Amino acid sequence: MQRTTGHGDQLGSAADAGGSGEHPHDTEDLVRLVSLARREQGWMQADLAAAAGVPESDVASFEAGEVVPAKRVAFRYLEAMGRVEPGVF
Repeated sequence: MQRTTGHGDQLGSAADAGGSGEHPHDTEDLVRLVSLARREQGWMQADLAAAAGVPESDVASFEAGEVVPAKRVAFRYLEAMGRVEPGVF
């Protein structure tokens, strides 16, 4: 199942990972990285959503492991938190 956010990102379930080229462990690692970085900054999901310009439900879905592939979304969130330079990935 794939769904699209209002921002052009594809949201899918973990079951869709087979065709994405992203290994399920990569998805899990990216989710952990973003979630940890968010908590280290003292941010709530709403804070990250506001900084990234997405609905809070998108951040919640991502952190629940429901966004596959996760790489593009993870880097968008990391950029929003100032953890990576914009446009690097």
